Amino acid sequence: MARVVKKPTERKQELIDIAIKLFLQKGYDETSIKDIYSEANGSFGMFYHYFKSKEEIFKVVMNRYTDLFIEEI
Repeated sequence: MARVVKKPTERKQELIDIAIKLFLQKGYDETSIKDIYSEANGSFGMFYHYFKSKEEIFKVVMNRYTDLFIEEI
């Protein structure tokens, strides 16, 4: 498969969107870093370029949800 080059902000957002989807579908414990980067057709290194851990991307996801909830109120 050919490598798709995206802007860093687009790629990071893509990983966040995928993580949201997978955390909702499978739950936090059953979602692996590999699940996230595989869904993005990426690699181990690509994920770690943007996030230090699964916990870090989870915190970003939770902050996004909190922000959206507050906006709705």
